[in-house]
Amino acid sequence: MQNKKVALSYFYLMLSGIFYGGIVFGNKVLLKLGFPLADLLVFPNAIVALCILPFVWKDLKELSQFPIKTMCAFACGCVLMQAGQILPLTMGLSISFIELLVYTQPIWTILFTKFVLKRKICHYDIGVVICIIIGLTILVNPFGDLVFSIPALLFGTGAGIGIASYVMFNSYFEHKNVKPLVFIFCVNLFLSLPFLFSYPIISTQLENMNFSINLTSRVWTIVAIYCVVCTLLPMVLFFKGSKNVSSVHSGLMLLLEPIVAIILDVIFFHFDITWNVWVGGILIIGSNLFVIFAAAAHKKDKRRLLSGRHAYGIHNE
Repeated sequence: MQNKKVALSYFYLMLSGIFYGGIVFGNKVLLKLGFPLADLLVFPNAIVALCILPFVWKDLKELSQFPIKTMCAFACGCVLMQAGQILPLTMGLSISFIELLVYTQPIWTILFTKFVLKRKICHYDIGVVICIIIGLTILVNPFGDLVFSIPALLFGTGAGIGIASYVMFNSYFEHKNVKPLVFIFCVNLFLSLPFLFSYPIISTQLENMNFSINLTSRVWTIVAIYCVVCTLLPMVLFFKGSKNVSSVHSGLMLLLEPIVAIILDVIFFHFDITWNVWVGGILIIGSNLFVIFAAAAHKKDKRRLLSGRHAYGIHNE
């Protein structure tokens, strides 16, 4: 019975990694279908938050223990994550590049640990940072023929920074005994609400920033599927699966995300995997693998070293 439960947990984590691989892909599909940028920045995560709200309403009092500045910092991280996974698509950056930029997350986790949390970092952390920087440089290939928008690269890198803060805040919230579903609600709220409030400002800076609910039923059906399959479902599957699986194996399962995203990019948008994508991608994903196993080898520091988009500080080894 126990073996079946563990096997099912692995299956949940595998599905979570696969479904997360559809986030940036889904964003690009919706933009191609004419879904306004403003709607994409706000509606999908707002819909998920509203769906969760009835189940967490009584538990929201748990958030009262956190100071305003903590919640503001959390919201800022979510804004970086959201903007970095959507805005680069409007600037010509491919799904594959965005996913690999997202997975520079260990750099920012290590730097936050050192300079924000004022904690000592291990000697191998420096090697991880150097390896990812080299991989990122090769990926961008600044001396080659490829031309990228600097703002697109900065936004994509910002997603990695946002996810690093997200990983740290999850560990913090978990330490304070905040229920996972409350955390998921907060994430989706902070992924959407800041863009709604700042709409009067950003609408003057970006194209296609007019809200519109007057879209075809086909588009709204795809939005609903996106909300469930790429947002709510993988979050729930991850938390459910990680209960019986170590953080190491949870992180490994979630490395399916960039692989799935790149495969979708190649199949549906004919992305050409050039040598710099291969080499840079291997260095970046390989560094994530190293971080995962280093976390297992140094259990005292494992809260800080979890890797992947949503390897949220699960410590059940």
